[in-house]
Amino acid sequence: MQSLDFTTQNIKTISNVLNEGKITMLPADTVFGLSALATNKQAVEKIYAIKKRPTHKPLIVLVSSVEEINQFNIEIKPQEKDIINKYWPAPLTVVLECVDSKYSHLHRGHNTIAFRSPKFELLQQVLIKTGPLVSTTVNISGEDPINNIHLAQQTFGNQIDLYVNYEYKTINKPSTVVKLTNQGFELLRQGEVILNH
Repeated sequence: MQSLDFTTQNIKTISNVLNEGKITMLPADTVFGLSALATNKQAVEKIYAIKKRPTHKPLIVLVSSVEEINQFNIEIKPQEKDIINKYWPAPLTVVLECVDSKYSHLHRGHNTIAFRSPKFELLQQVLIKTGPLVSTTVNISGEDPINNIHLAQQTFGNQIDLYVNYEYKTINKPSTVVKLTNQGFELLRQGEVILNH
C-alpha cells in the first residue's frame, strides 16, 4: 500500500492516482476523508463497500468552484449562487436538487447532492487537477472516524490505494450544512460557518 505526505510536490502523483479511478485517504478541510472521482460510479461504489456504508446514504462532493456544480446538470438559481459565492471556499456544505438519474450513484434516490468547496489550498490544487471528488469519513460505518494514517492502514490495508498523510494543527469543527431554498436557506447542521439570513 502506498503512502505519501500531503505536500505541493506530491499533488501531481495524488491527482494521477485519483484520476485512475482509485480510492485515496485524503485530508479534507475538516478531517481525513475517503475520496474518489465523483463521476466514477465504480470507484464511488467501492467506497460504500469498503466502509460497509448503507447504500441509501449519499456522500458529499468536493468541488474547486461553484462552476463545477454545473456538470451535474444542476441549475443554480441566482440567489443560491449569491449565497455560495459569499462564503465559499469554506467549511460550508450546500445541498442542491439533482434529479438526473445519471448521478443516482451520488444522490442515491434522494434527488439532492451536498457540495462543499474546501478552504484548504493543497486540496484545492488536487481538485483543480481531478475535478469533483466524493468524500466521507475514514471509518467502518457506525464506528468512530479514523484520523491517523497508521490506524487507517491497519483497518483497511490494500483496500485503499493511496494513503495521504497530513498533520492537522487544530481540531476542526464539522462543516455547516444548509439546503438552499427559494426563501434563502434551511439550516441542517450548525458547524464552523455561521450564515446570516
